[in-house]
Formats: sequence, C-alpha cells, structure tokens
Amino acid sequence: MTDNLFDRLRKLLESSGPVNWELGREIAESVAGDPEPIEPWVAEELEELTHTAALRVAAATPLDTAQHSSDVRAVDRRTWAADNTESFAYLAEPLAARMAGPGMSDPLMAQLTPALLGMQMGSMVGAMSHRALGQFDVGLPPDADDALYFVVPNIDDFASEHGLDVRQTRLWLALHEVLHRAEFSVGWVRDRFDALIAEFIDGADVDPGSLEERLGGLQDPEQLQHLFEDPAALTGLMASEEQGPILSDIRAFMAVMEGYAEYVIQQTSATLLPEAERLR
Repeated sequence: MTDNLFDRLRKLLESSGPVNWELGREIAESVAGDPEPIEPWVAEELEELTHTAALRVAAATPLDTAQHSSDVRAVDRRTWAADNTESFAYLAEPLAARMAGPGMSDPLMAQLTPALLGMQMGSMVGAMSHRALGQFDVGLPPDADDALYFVVPNIDDFASEHGLDVRQTRLWLALHEVLHRAEFSVGWVRDRFDALIAEFIDGADVDPGSLEERLGGLQDPEQLQHLFEDPAALTGLMASEEQGPILSDIRAFMAVMEGYAEYVIQQTSATLLPEAERLR
C-alpha cells in the first residue's frame, strides 16, 4: 500500500458499494505476503489428481462432480487472498446494511463504514491465506465460482511438516475439495447454509454509538496509521449473546458437511492412499 497518508485517506473514502473491496484486497495481499512462483508441472499434477478425485467421488456418491473438476487453480497465498476476499461478501455486505441503519448520525462515519468492513475482510482473508490448503478448510466456505483452489505453498509445508508424501496429500485434498464443492452445489444445502448465515447476521447487536466512537479514531493520523498496520483492531464489534445458539447451528451444519466428506474419502481412498489414515 502507498506510504502517503493522504492517498490512504482518499482510498478509505472511495467506495462504490457497501464494502470497499479494493481496499480489502490490498490489505489481504499485504497480509498474505509476497508472490511465490508455482511450478507449471505442479498445476498440471493437481488438475490430473482433481480429475481422478471427481471420478472416484462420482462412482461412490450420487453427487454431480463433473462440473467441479474442470477449473483447477494452483496458486500461492497472495493469489488465493486476492481472489477470495470478495467471495465473503455474503458475510460483509449484510453487516454493512446493519451498520448503515438508524442511529448512524455522522455522514463521515457512514462514509467510513465501507472502509472499515473492507479492512476487516482483507485482514481476515489475508490471515486465512497462511493456513488454507483449499477452499473448504477455513471454517466458512468462500462463495466463489466453481473453480477449485489449491494453495500450493501451504500444502507443501503441511506435507513436509508431517512427513507425508506430497502427491498423496494433494490427492487427499483434491477428494476433499471436489466433495465439498459438490455438496454445496445441491440446492437445499446452499439454501440452508445461506439461511443460517442470514439468521446469524440478523442477530448482530449493532451499537451505533460504539461504532461511531471507534470510527472517530480514524480522524487521528496516529490511530489511522495503527489501523493500517493492524486492520484487525476493530474486529469483534458485532458479537452478541443472541448469536451464540445460531453459531452453534452453523458449526453443526458444517460438521455434517465435513463428516459426510470424511466418510466418502475413507471409502474411496483405501486403495489410492496408503497414508490416508494419517492424512485424515
């Protein structure tokens, strides 16, 4: 990001929607780190393994996997963060609507809200990029296109750290990603997930006074500089006691999705992956 404070202020205030996604992507890329080259042969291998995984899952389940194995993207952390920041819009944009509701009296504060959410989402996704192996192991799935992402540096680090065969690790992950993408393509699954998320956001406790107090700090150059260095400083604003039971429902829902995927992988990988149990 630019070192000019006034350029940063201008960028804070420039947003054509409820969330400043351009600012969010910049922060996500900054947190993710420098670009890391991905060898072409690794991308080719992941395409091959994903095709194999799709065939195995299709043979073992009624899920449609054909459409979820054609677009395979082998990426570094920075690319994953940049491509997936806006794919969490289903979380951020409804929150923006809540934060812009009655009680937000200061026009400047209303103008800064998109920047606040952009910075929070960018910080969150940038942090995720250091642990994500694919799309479906970060707690809540990105609402992205049908592409399957594989974060190659994280996969390689995971295999090396645990003494695993890297090709088996990639195939296990391909099975995991193909299964979850196919699960969420079933109409009622996505509908149920979206309904749970909407209920969670509706239960958010928005305190306009507290929000304006925190946003007011952005008018102080020193606090603004600190915020750019640590965008997560404003997280946690939306939590409420009422959200606890709903969060439990979301976790239970994701546990069912993961449990089904784990069962299918166990059934399909026995002859493919000698290290399947350790990978699991």
